[in-house]
Amino acid sequence: YSFCTLLFTRIFRIKSMNGLLIDIGGSASPSWEVLRHNNLERVVIESGDNARLHSLIKDTNMDVVLVAGGTGIGDDSKTAMEIEHICNGRMLEGVANQIYSHPFHTGVAGMYNNTIVVTIPQAVSLEKALVLEGILADFISSKNSTNPDIIIVDFKGCSKIASGISNKLSPTFTSTVKQVLNDVELMSLLTSQSPSHKFILIPGNDGLSQNDTSADVILKAGKQLEGLTNRMYNNTIHRGVSSLVRNCVVTHVPVDVDGQVLRDLLLELSNNEVGGDVTPTELREEKVSSRPRKSPYEMIEMKLAHQLVEEHTPGKSGVQTIHTSLSLGRVLAESVFAPIAHPPFNASIKDGYAICADDFVGDQPIFSVSEIIGTAGASEILSENPGIVERGESKHPTAYRVSTGAAIPPHCDTVIQVENTLLIKEGDGNELLIQTTPAGYSISRWQDIRKEGSDIQKGSLLIPEGSIIQPGDIGLLSSMGITNISVKNNVHVVIMSTGNEIVSAGEDLPSKVSIFDSNRSILSSVLEQQFSGRHTLTDLGIVPDGMQEVKKAFDKAMNLIPKPDLIITSGGVSMGEKDFIKTVISSLPNSTTHFQRISMKPGKPTTFVTCGETAIFGLPGNPVSCLVCCQLFCVPAIKKMLGYPLKDCRHSVVTARLTSGSIKLDTERPEYHRVTVIFDSKSSSFVATSTGRQISSRLLSMREANALLHLPKGVPSRPTADPGDVFSCTLIGAFRTE
Repeated sequence: YSFCTLLFTRIFRIKSMNGLLIDIGGSASPSWEVLRHNNLERVVIESGDNARLHSLIKDTNMDVVLVAGGTGIGDDSKTAMEIEHICNGRMLEGVANQIYSHPFHTGVAGMYNNTIVVTIPQAVSLEKALVLEGILADFISSKNSTNPDIIIVDFKGCSKIASGISNKLSPTFTSTVKQVLNDVELMSLLTSQSPSHKFILIPGNDGLSQNDTSADVILKAGKQLEGLTNRMYNNTIHRGVSSLVRNCVVTHVPVDVDGQVLRDLLLELSNNEVGGDVTPTELREEKVSSRPRKSPYEMIEMKLAHQLVEEHTPGKSGVQTIHTSLSLGRVLAESVFAPIAHPPFNASIKDGYAICADDFVGDQPIFSVSEIIGTAGASEILSENPGIVERGESKHPTAYRVSTGAAIPPHCDTVIQVENTLLIKEGDGNELLIQTTPAGYSISRWQDIRKEGSDIQKGSLLIPEGSIIQPGDIGLLSSMGITNISVKNNVHVVIMSTGNEIVSAGEDLPSKVSIFDSNRSILSSVLEQQFSGRHTLTDLGIVPDGMQEVKKAFDKAMNLIPKPDLIITSGGVSMGEKDFIKTVISSLPNSTTHFQRISMKPGKPTTFVTCGETAIFGLPGNPVSCLVCCQLFCVPAIKKMLGYPLKDCRHSVVTARLTSGSIKLDTERPEYHRVTVIFDSKSSSFVATSTGRQISSRLLSMREANALLHLPKGVPSRPTADPGDVFSCTLIGAFRTE
C-alpha cells in the first residue's frame, strides 16, 4: 500500500475518527480504494484552489482534516502557508516535525475552531504514521473529555510567548489567546470571563520590574492560591502569583515552563475541585487605603454597551392566557386566525337602497320602496322568511331601504346612496316611490357593498405571533368574537437603593446629612409608565452600605418566587469606599459581567451583569443618572424580555436643531443632554431646548425633558454646541407640535 493507505487505515479504522481528506491535485487517489470503507470523507480539489481549501476547512464539523499535496518547494506548494492563514496563527508547533523527514517538504499543523488540521507527506514510514496516530488520538480524547477551555493572556504585546504556551498545551487542551494591553483591560478580562473558562494563564510579567504589574491585578481580582506557582517556578527572581476568581484559576506561568509539567498540573486541577485552603472566603470589605486610585474597569463606548444589552439580556419564556380587554401592550405568544369571515354577509357601505343591477333600466328609473323590518336587517334578510314589507307599486322594480352596515337581500347586488334619489311618492310617512338623480346617473354592479369575507377571509391570519397588541388589534379581536388570547408572561423586576444617608419619603430625616430616596420612586414610575400591566415589581427598599448587607440583599432577591427577570440597583457602583455593588454581583454564582463603565455623561459607572436567566443593572446613585440610564438600558432590556421585536426595543431617535444658548462640550465623554423637543411645523423639523443646568443630582433638569440630545466630546476645533447646530436625540417622552 501507499503511505496514505497505511496511515488512514490505521488511524481511521483503529480510532474511528471523524475525518476529512482533502486531496490536492489527486495525490491521495491510489489509496482511496482502501480508504473509502473507513469513516473518512474524501474531497479532490485542484492545485492552487485556495478558496475551495478555505471553504472545506471552515465549513467542516470534522474532528480532523488531513491535507495531502502541496507541501513541497515548488511554486504551487503553498498549502502550509494557506493553513497558517486559515488557522489564524493557532499553530501546533512540532507536530509536523514528528512526521516529516524530507528536507524539501514543509508540513504544518494547526487548530481551526475545534478541528485539528494537519498536512501529510506523500511517503512516510510506519513509525511516523504511528506517531501521527498517537497525536491525533490524544487530540480526539482531549476534545471528548471534560477538559476546560483555557484563556492565555497576551499581556502587553507578548504574542509569541502566549502562542508558545498554547502550543505546549496542544493537543491535550484547547486554548484561546486574548490580547491585553494594560492593567485595566486585564482586570476587565478577569472579572468578565465566561464561567466555562476554568483557567486563565498569564505568561511572563512575573518579575520584579516596575513594569511587572499583573500580580497586583491578579491578587486584587480574587483570593490568592498559595503554593500553586511553586509547582512551575524554580527561578528566585520570577515567582508569579495565582488566585481564584469565582471558579476560575488565574495564574502566572513561566515563559519557559515545561509543557509536560504544565499539562499535568492543569489536568490535576481540572479533575479535582479547587477547595480546602483555596476556597474563596466570604466577601469582605478591604481597608480604604487599599482601594484603587483609578477604576480598574474598561470604559466602553455607548454603541457597544447597547449591543451587549441587546445580545445578552435573557429572553423570557412562558405564556399566559388573558382576556382580550387586558391585552393592550402585551406581546402575542401565538398567532391568531379568523374564526369567521368579515363581514359575515354582504353589507351596505352607505345609507340608501339595495337593488338588482339588472333592474336599473333607462335614465333616472323609478323604484318601489320596500322596508326591511329590524335595526340592521341582517337576521331578517338572511333568514328563510325575511321580514320584508312591500309598500310600493308592483309595476316598478323594488328597492330595499338599507342602512350602513346592514345586510343586503340575497338577490340584490347594488346600493344606491340616498343622496342620489328623489322621493316622488309617500304615504303615511313612508317612502313609496323613489327616482334616481341626477339625470345621467349610472351604477356599477356591487357598488357600495362590502361582499362577504371581503375584509377578512375565514381562517386568514389576523395578528402574527410577536406582535405588540395595539388598540386597533383589540377592536379587531372583538369583531371576531375572540375574548381570550395567549401572551408572553409578565416580567418580574426587583429594585433597591443603597446608602446609609438615604431614607424613604414619608419618614423623618434622622440627621442633617440625610436625604430622601428618590431613585426607587423614579424606577417604579418609569416601569409603570412604560410597562403598566406587563410587569410585577418587588421593592427591596434601602440597603445599608456594607459588603455583607449588599450580599444579603442579592441573596434575598435571587431566591424570590417567582425568580426575578431583572434586578435594578441604584448607588454603590462608583469609586467610593462603600461602593460594593460591582464586587457582589460579579461574585454571584454563574454570573457574567458584560460592562462596568461606559463613556457617557451622565452614567459612567453603569454596570451590566447576567446571572443565569436574571439580568442585573447597577445604576449610579445620582437621580438624573439613575433615570437616564434606566431609560437607555433597562427599558430596552425589559422590552426584549417581554418578547418585543428588536426594532421595537430601542427608543426612537430623531434629528433636532438646538435653539437654546451655547452648551460647553465635555472633553472626556459624550453627553446625553436633557432637552425639550417639539416639532416645528413651520420648518417641518424637530427643535430642542436645553432644560438648564445639567448636573446629575438636579432632577429639575428632567421635569420638562422629553428627549436626550446626543452631544459629542468637545475638541479644540469644536468646544461648544451652538444654536442652529443639529444633533441626534433619543425620545423618552411625548412631544408636541408648534
